[in-house]
Amino acid sequence: MTGDDLLAFVNQKLFPYLHVFKQKATGPNTIEYKIGEIFGEIKNRIQSG
Repeated sequence: MTGDDLLAFVNQKLFPYLHVFKQKATGPNTIEYKIGEIFGEIKNRIQSG
């Protein structure tokens, strides 16, 4: 996967999928919660796939 397909995957599928981990976590001390917290705040700065 390269170019626009890669950017669309990362921005529209991967980051949102990882952000949902926070809601599924059993508590704030779990790795799932931390992953979700990170990917809820992170923005993709790469402009070229």
